[in-house]
Amino acid sequence: MKHSFITKLTLTLLLLAGVQSLYAQFRHGHTEPDELYIEVRRPGQLSEDFPKDMTDRVRVLHLRGSLNNDDMRFLRRLADRLKVVDATGKSVKAYLDLDLSEARLAQRGLFGGSQTVTTIPASTFSSWRLLRRVILPYTTEVVGERAFASCPLLEQVDMPRDVATIEAEAFIYCRHLRHITLPRDLLAIGDGCFKGCDDLAEVYLPDALEALGASAFEDCRSLKQVSIPYRLSVIPAKAFANTALKNIEIPDNIVEIGDYAFTSTPITTFHIPATLTRISVNSLRFCPRLQNIFVEQGNPNFTDMDGVLYSADGAQLLQVPTTRSGVFSIPEGVRQIEQKALNSCKGINQIDVPATVTSIGAGAFAGTGISRLTLPAGIKAISDELCYQCSALQEVSIPASVAVVGVSAFSKCTSLGTVLLPEGVSQIGKKAFSGCESLTSVQLPLQLTAIPDELFAGCSKLMATQMHEGITTIGQRAYYKCTSLTEVSLPKTTKVIGEEAFRGCKNLTMMKIYEGVQTMADKMVYDCERLQTFICLCPTPPDVSKVTNEKTALVVPAASVEAYKKAKGWKKFRTVSGI
Repeated sequence: MKHSFITKLTLTLLLLAGVQSLYAQFRHGHTEPDELYIEVRRPGQLSEDFPKDMTDRVRVLHLRGSLNNDDMRFLRRLADRLKVVDATGKSVKAYLDLDLSEARLAQRGLFGGSQTVTTIPASTFSSWRLLRRVILPYTTEVVGERAFASCPLLEQVDMPRDVATIEAEAFIYCRHLRHITLPRDLLAIGDGCFKGCDDLAEVYLPDALEALGASAFEDCRSLKQVSIPYRLSVIPAKAFANTALKNIEIPDNIVEIGDYAFTSTPITTFHIPATLTRISVNSLRFCPRLQNIFVEQGNPNFTDMDGVLYSADGAQLLQVPTTRSGVFSIPEGVRQIEQKALNSCKGINQIDVPATVTSIGAGAFAGTGISRLTLPAGIKAISDELCYQCSALQEVSIPASVAVVGVSAFSKCTSLGTVLLPEGVSQIGKKAFSGCESLTSVQLPLQLTAIPDELFAGCSKLMATQMHEGITTIGQRAYYKCTSLTEVSLPKTTKVIGEEAFRGCKNLTMMKIYEGVQTMADKMVYDCERLQTFICLCPTPPDVSKVTNEKTALVVPAASVEAYKKAKGWKKFRTVSGI
C-alpha cells in the first residue's frame, strides 16, 4: 500500500511539473480571470476538456494539441455567444482572443487516426462574431479562401513565417482589422484578400511577394502607407482602389498597372518609371487631388507634357489630372483622345480639340465643366457617354462626318437647349439625350429608322419631336416623362411601339398611330393624365393588356368599332367612335 501511494504521489508530482513546464512555455503573462489554457488530449475532446464554468466567461483562450472539426465547431459556439460575464455574473465586453500557435489542425487520415494539415481551410473562421485576435498555428502554410471573411470584431492576426499563400477573400470585410503581420516568405496574396478592411492603415508587403491579386486592398479606406516589393511585377486591377494613399512609389520592377488600380485615392503626384510597359487608362480615374503625372525619361511607351500623360509619340492623349481647370488645349498632332481622358475634370470649362483628332474615346469629356463643344471634321462617331453629365454644356457642334451617336452620349447635360444632328447620322444609342432637362427641340436625321430606348427620357422641356416617315420603331420609354409634349402623331411607317414609350407625358392631349403598327407594348401612354383623344387606325385591335384609362376617347376605323369595344385592353375607353 505504501509503495502504491508513493508511486501515485510521484506520478502526480511529475504531471504537475509537466503542466507547469507547459504553461511556462505556452502562456503569455499571468493568468487572468477570463483567460484559459487548455491542452487538448486528442482531436475532438475540446468540449470535454473545457471547464464548464468558463463557457460564458472566457475571453482569452490558449490551445495546445490537435483540433478537428468537432473542436472548431465548439470554438465557433464560443465565438457566437450572445454575452460574456465575469466571475460574479456581470456582463462584460464580449470578444474572443484565440492563441493557436501551439495547436494543430487535424483531419481524419486515409487509414483512420488523424493527420496534421498545414492549410486553414476555406471559410473556417468566416463570420465568427466575437473573434478579435488570432495567432495562427505555427504549422500553417496556407490561409484558405474566405478563411476569416466578415469577422466583425477581428482586429489582429499573427501568422507564422512559413505561410506562403493567402488565398482569395481570406480577410474580406473584416472592417476593424488593424494589424496584420505578413510573413517574410509570403509569395502570393489572392483576389480581394483584404477588401473592405476599413481600419487597416499600414501594410508592409514582404520582399518575397511575387503575386498580388485584383482588389487585394480595395476599399481599405484608412490605408495610408504601403510598400511595393521588388519581386512584384504587376499591380493588378483595383489593387489599392478607394484607399487613403496620398503617395505611392512605383519601383522599377513594376511593368504593368491594371484597371482602376489606384482609382478614388487622394494621390497628388504619380511617377511612372522608365520600365513600365502598360498602364491602364483607368488606373488613376476619379483621383480628386491628382495634380501631375510624370514619366521617367527613357520610357519607350509614355511621356508627359506639363504633367499630362500621353503616348510616347504624342499621338494619344491618355489622361489629364483631375485638378486641372480653365481652358485645356489639346496639342496639334494628337490623333486619339483616350476613353475618360478628361473625365471628372470639373474645373475645365473649355476644351480645344485640334483638327488632327479623328477618334475620341468613351466618356472622354464626361463630368467636365465645358459650356460649348466643337468637334473636328474628322470625327465619324460620337462615343458612348462622351459628354455624360456635363451639366454646364449648352451648345455642341457636330460635324457632317458623324454617322453614329453613342449610348448616353449627352445624357444628363441639363443645360443643353437644342441639338442639330447631321443628316448622315443613321444610328443613335439608347439614352443619348436622356435627362437633358433644358432640351426643347431635336431635328432627327432622315436616315434614322429607329428611336432607341429612353432616347429623350426625362427631357421635360421637349415640346416637339419631328419624327419623319421611315421610322419603324419607337423604343421603350423613348419619351418617358416628356411633360411638355402635347400632341404626337407617329409616322405611317411605324411598326413597333415599345413599352411605356410615352409614359408620364402628363400634358399629352392627343396621340395618333397609323394602320402599319404591328406591335404595341403595354403602358405606352400610361400616366398621361390629360390625354383626351387616342386615334388608332389599325383595322385589327393590337394585342395589349391595357392602353389607357376611362377618361380618354378612342377613335378607330368605322368598320372596327365593335372589335375594339370587345378587345382586351381597349374596351375601357370613355367612348369608342369611328372615323
